Amino acid sequence: MKLSSTLFSLIVLALAFCVSCSEQKELPAGEKLTISLPGDVNLELVAIKGGKFTMGNAIAGTQKVLLNQDYYLGIYEVTEAQWRAVMGGDAIHGDNYPQTMISLDQMHDFCAKLNAQYADKIPAGYAFCVPSEAQWEFAAMGGVKYQEGSPCINDDCKAVAWYGNKEVKPVGQKQANELGLYDMVGNVSECCEDFDAKYSTFWSKIFALQNPVKEYVDAPHRIVRGGSCNGSGMSAGLYRIRDCARPEKVAVDRGFRLACSFQN
Repeated sequence: MKLSSTLFSLIVLALAFCVSCSEQKELPAGEKLTISLPGDVNLELVAIKGGKFTMGNAIAGTQKVLLNQDYYLGIYEVTEAQWRAVMGGDAIHGDNYPQTMISLDQMHDFCAKLNAQYADKIPAGYAFCVPSEAQWEFAAMGGVKYQEGSPCINDDCKAVAWYGNKEVKPVGQKQANELGLYDMVGNVSECCEDFDAKYSTFWSKIFALQNPVKEYVDAPHRIVRGGSCNGSGMSAGLYRIRDCARPEKVAVDRGFRLACSFQN
């Protein structure tokens, strides 16, 4: 009995997927990746183990997600010193303050320059990038250390976040989360790669989406996560709250956190 062409295609795609997964490097949990930039400036990232979790909230909807690829994420928001070491320009607040007043296109340029200059410093098949929304939220809630329904360190906003003070602060002054990441739910909000779109709630009832990134949709806004110093009334679960902004726009309280991900 011959297999139908559709079934055959599915088998081929599944095999191709397995091959691509097998090429990905498994990262030891908590492994540090440090890139030495000009001017004795270091760029520090930490390995995040992939896992399965429920992404979203009651307002935006929820989506089961499987991150089956380990990745690195910046321990701090990209600072002014790091930005100037790669992109040049003038200081706004000071070296250890998060870089603000930059568009998503400029963030992409930053990543491209890092990839051109430091490709030999990262695992084969990986590249510096703006994190996906799923990567961001998974890390913000503590990664594989998080259990569904359990509180996480980022629920304690006073301990981990600058908010309501209307002033950007140097990075790393508050408590880190379970993965050693600072300022994820305060100080400056952080851009993600995804376009603003509803979660695939229907499909979530059937299976978990693997490594999702929302591609272009009619509304040309990109997802922004994490709240900022201009926010108020912050409470437990802020890591689930979503915002969005046009990619060409800049803001005094918006920056980003660098990722280094396996590229399929």
